[in-house]
Amino acid sequence: MPCGGYPVLVSLQTRRFFCQESRCLRRIFTERFPDFVLPRARMTERFREALAALSIVLAHKAAARLAQVLLLPTSVATLRCQLARQLLSTNATPTAIGLDDFAFRRGKTYGTVIVDLESHRIIDLLADRTKATVEAWLRAHPGIRIISRDRAGEYALAAARAAPQALQIADRFHLLLNAGECLERFIQRHPTLLQEADPATLPRSARRSQADRDAQAQRTERRTALYQQVQALTEQGHSQREIAQMLGIACGTVTRYQRAAGVPISAPRERPREIDRYLPYLREHWEAGEQNVHILWEAIRAQGFTGSFHYLGRYLTQWRTEPGRKGAHRRCQCWHQLSSRAANDPSPRGVCGGCAVQNPQKAL
Repeated sequence: MPCGGYPVLVSLQTRRFFCQESRCLRRIFTERFPDFVLPRARMTERFREALAALSIVLAHKAAARLAQVLLLPTSVATLRCQLARQLLSTNATPTAIGLDDFAFRRGKTYGTVIVDLESHRIIDLLADRTKATVEAWLRAHPGIRIISRDRAGEYALAAARAAPQALQIADRFHLLLNAGECLERFIQRHPTLLQEADPATLPRSARRSQADRDAQAQRTERRTALYQQVQALTEQGHSQREIAQMLGIACGTVTRYQRAAGVPISAPRERPREIDRYLPYLREHWEAGEQNVHILWEAIRAQGFTGSFHYLGRYLTQWRTEPGRKGAHRRCQCWHQLSSRAANDPSPRGVCGGCAVQNPQKAL
């Protein structure tokens, strides 16, 4: 291990003993230091434990870079060996394990991870998550008493067949997930129960919604009272400026309240977008056949548009998909659902009838 910011290299000299007994199978004995360095090791135990900790918490390349900063000279291969030693040193006959799947490639290939619940270490990684693979592994480890798993049916069948003596339990994450889904479905079926419940017992999201409704009701009451005051002062003959000064509001608000037939309803104001100024120009050229986004972006940028090219492209995407518009996609909407095997299949299987009728050659 480094000392005072400097790497340390230990040159250790040991004593060697020779046995004079002719019947002894081992003639040479070398002095051992089990707490300091193992036989034939090139690093001390403290150094090896530090590398093992890095190999567990970080990826190998990142751990190698951090080791250089910490003055622990090592390589990626050495860190991999240390991680392999940690995995091999786990209990070979676990009694409580956890089963779950993980993705080699998300949406494509999945495997199974097996964790020792007592030591919290990974025992093994299986190539897939099928029932046969998990069942074979469980038969090779007959001492298992507890299996924690998700709600997958493959794991349940494999555990019931290969380890009938084991107690199957659902892990905490999936229990909470399923409980939340059940509660959400219950609330959707009985929405009136939230309105009848005590606000203090409602969840935070429901309390926030109730608070928003209360605030809206208060704003409506204030708007109604203000409207009645404006109408009363107008009937008394006061001018708009006098009413505005008396009530502490703007003259435009007084005008709007005087002209309204009833209590005005406040509508959320939409912020004007920069692209709205150029929509007539864009629509005109789009209908004329100019649908190159880069050309349109250069044209409106010369007129003062400061938005990006990608923003304009995302906005014009909705014009391409409008029905009846020039440039709209006329291909079938199921084309992106075909797999590579179905797309290369010469038979019309996997292609909808609309594709085959509209373009038989394309369907084939």
